Amino acid sequence: MRDIEVTFQKGQQDLTNRLRADGLSNVVLKGWREIDAVSADQFTHLPPHRHQLVTEIAPIAQGQLGPTWLPGVHAVVRRAGHDIADIRRALQAQWPTIHQVDVKPFNEGRTVENNLLRITSYANKFSSLTALRTDSRSPYLDPWPVAWDIELHTWLESVSEYTPFQFLRFSKGFHAASVESCFEEDSGELVPLPFAYSFTEIPMHIYTGWGRG
Repeated sequence: MRDIEVTFQKGQQDLTNRLRADGLSNVVLKGWREIDAVSADQFTHLPPHRHQLVTEIAPIAQGQLGPTWLPGVHAVVRRAGHDIADIRRALQAQWPTIHQVDVKPFNEGRTVENNLLRITSYANKFSSLTALRTDSRSPYLDPWPVAWDIELHTWLESVSEYTPFQFLRFSKGFHAASVESCFEEDSGELVPLPFAYSFTEIPMHIYTGWGRG
């Protein structure tokens, strides 16, 4: 699973470099890494958009034994006055595979707090499931074999310094004031604007109720 760590590290550096190259270096992100998995016999049963993406980015994995690990990222973004379309264009230039990048504003029918709650809940759900295609709108969530969970959690424990899930958190340009007490009322953290981006797995609208687009 060493390749996953390398992929995340390279992805974060690519993100920084791309935003800088496009004049977006003051964009701030606070996000969470996600690691999905799919087996060779599940490939043909993935939802259409997911199948198209996975067969493009991991074609050789269709014939291998064991899981194919699929790293992705969800993040809340402070766009620093930049247009959403410019940020979307930059990320799609870096990750051009169709369905690999999803950039959209918060749902205007919900409060900022509710949007943030839905995104952070989705990003941190950590469900050991693979979404497969069914005849209904919602996918069938196929539970992972226990061996997959053991492999992933053992690896996360080895790469996280303090807690097993520390490695899954990341930030870009986010400098929060240190918090001396868990009861401190104001940590001085930046307040993200209502904007989110992800390049990953099951479309977020399945969990949040967002429309496609």
